[in-house]
Amino acid sequence: MDKLIVIEHMDKVFGNYKAIDDLSFSLEGGKIYGMIGPNGAGKSTTMSLLMGLIFPTKGSGLIKGYPLGSNEAKAIMGYSPEFPNFYSDMSCLEYLVYMGMLSDLSYDEALKRTKELLEEFDLVEHQLKRVAKFSTGMKKKVGLIQAMMHKPEILLLDEPTANLDPTSRYEIIQTLKRLVKQRKMTVLISSHVLTELEMIIDHVIMINKGHVVLNQPIDVVQNEFNQEKLLSLAKQASKLGIELFVLDDGWFAKRNDDTSSLGDWYVNERKIGGPLDKLVKQINALKMKFGLWLEPEMVNPNSDLYKKHPDWVIRVQDYQPQTSRCQLVLDLCNPEVQNYIIKAVSNILDSANIEYIKWDMNRNITDIGSNYLPVHLQKEVLHRYMIGLYHILDVLVSKYPQVLFEGCAGGGGRFDPGMLYYMPQIWTSDDSDAIERLTIQKGTSMVYPAISMGAHVSASPNHQVGRITGIETRSVVAMQGTFGYELDLTKLSDLELAVIKNQITKYKKLRPIIQFGDLYRLKDNDNEQAWMYLYQKQVLVSYVQILAKPNTVPKRLKLKGLKVNTKYCLLEDNQVYDGSVLMNIGLPLEKVKEDFYSKQWYLKEINEDE
Repeated sequence: MDKLIVIEHMDKVFGNYKAIDDLSFSLEGGKIYGMIGPNGAGKSTTMSLLMGLIFPTKGSGLIKGYPLGSNEAKAIMGYSPEFPNFYSDMSCLEYLVYMGMLSDLSYDEALKRTKELLEEFDLVEHQLKRVAKFSTGMKKKVGLIQAMMHKPEILLLDEPTANLDPTSRYEIIQTLKRLVKQRKMTVLISSHVLTELEMIIDHVIMINKGHVVLNQPIDVVQNEFNQEKLLSLAKQASKLGIELFVLDDGWFAKRNDDTSSLGDWYVNERKIGGPLDKLVKQINALKMKFGLWLEPEMVNPNSDLYKKHPDWVIRVQDYQPQTSRCQLVLDLCNPEVQNYIIKAVSNILDSANIEYIKWDMNRNITDIGSNYLPVHLQKEVLHRYMIGLYHILDVLVSKYPQVLFEGCAGGGGRFDPGMLYYMPQIWTSDDSDAIERLTIQKGTSMVYPAISMGAHVSASPNHQVGRITGIETRSVVAMQGTFGYELDLTKLSDLELAVIKNQITKYKKLRPIIQFGDLYRLKDNDNEQAWMYLYQKQVLVSYVQILAKPNTVPKRLKLKGLKVNTKYCLLEDNQVYDGSVLMNIGLPLEKVKEDFYSKQWYLKEINEDE
């Protein structure tokens, strides 16, 4: 197929900063491409180069044979920037018609085209309102419409979901999914989040520090899950001192995306390179335990289980059940469903030395009804559902006492004593951003102990909010719970790996203090959080500053719960403090010009003769 866009050995330098470094790639006509990379990777600069808004320092590019920046190239492209600018005093209709006319459409053509696109983007009822009054999500839609006014052959979309709430992001993605399916355009979408785009794109171009690091069809990227990669990751984890290796989603049936195979709980041996037992033994040989992700309460409509038993899902009779996350909820009121889950999970646990199960549960229960229960018991569906779940867990936990079952908070709705009876550890939230987690874990810790809270160090930039947070702060926050890592260790630098190894060594030493100590809240405001654990004669103090502030006065952190006439040694410098001094005067908080800063202090009670 002919190359519609060709970029060769392109550099772009701003002063002393090289934003694009030897960038080369090509795009075929009629495909949808995702340009993925962290903030600052060079995505927006690349988009500006393609549109001819800026010119390369070195290298060349062609758009359908025309040089970058030429009028011919610009005429066949539509562009929606990350932060679109509007004539905000105009109404939505006025603005779009005007932009259409700037694209050489007649007034009548521009009006007709505007009305068509307003209908497609569900903005008709807002067409007479000033664009300045629109929400961020609505402004993003206006930007997309503007880019499509002249029916371009190539559509460039720079971060179309940035700065949107989850509902608006979902709406934009679904709109794009529908539009690109209807039109045979070539589309290039930049984003720092692959998971948002992988359902609509054909090809991934991943860039970092201005150059291409991955250029593959999406199905190849999705199927990179293999034994070689798993063992490479496991070997690296073992060197760092990690104790448990967990295989996440994708290991079973035909699970290549989130639309299929939930409910079909059998191992895809092609992906993992043979029987599960073989892989587990290799992991165990590295002196690590093995764990597995499951979501047993859910089923995909595109699964063998649903095709065989469509009556096994929660649904109101005579109505089509509504999917969420491409999932339906199995009817645990039904003993047949309970027995199926028990058998399916048992078969997996019997097949290998599995010592941990992540029991996920990610969607709300809607369309509440049961094909199993009679009409007069329909109001009892949710209660009987939980009774059915407790029965399943009772059987499995009793049958496999060596397995640690970790539950899922399910948006906070599943972190409760009933689940903790069977699952002594619960994943606190899929929101893994460290700064977000400060609030989440604070709220959880008001009722539940640290040993029950799943908390991990995730990648930076964070895939949900795009925030860049240092690994030290990410670790301090994750040490409020059971502590783990949720990132690709094989892609980290030697320095980062060394830091992680030290963090793991440190956590193993501090683990009893965190998991069994008394928790005291020391600071809790919009910009600072501090907490401490007191266990026997040991004290661990943690502090996080969210944003740096100018012209602040010197501050101190007063501790709690210590003995008044007792000495405590700060182990980092062997400084000795009296308990009363630590509680009434406190530890000094140095002024740090750094966002998302953190610090920990480890103190130990000493005897007078020490």
